[in-house]
Amino acid sequence: VIMKLFDALVLPVSTYGCQIWASESHLFKEFAHTQSAPGKRLTSLAKDPAESLHLSFLKWTMGVGKRTSNAAIWGDFGRVPVLITTLKQIFSYVNRLTTMSDANNE
Repeated sequence: VIMKLFDALVLPVSTYGCQIWASESHLFKEFAHTQSAPGKRLTSLAKDPAESLHLSFLKWTMGVGKRTSNAAIWGDFGRVPVLITTLKQIFSYVNRLTTMSDANNE
């Protein structure tokens, strides 16, 4: 129940307008152009303010310390980083724009 509340009340606010601002965010640029090991990518991912909020909430819910492994927290809850949700929204938005453009050209 508490995860549904987070998804319904907090996540929409933290990702509002991500279709526009995400491509200019430091995290998106770093993630797209980094060829480092996956562990370093996860570390930089956890520094994003939206993901930091997400992880803090998950750790608080589980009752563990802030130094608990982020990957373990995501795995135990069966959740994905907020960046994944953001990317899904961006791809859906681009697809919608493409579909609208194609429909207008016919």
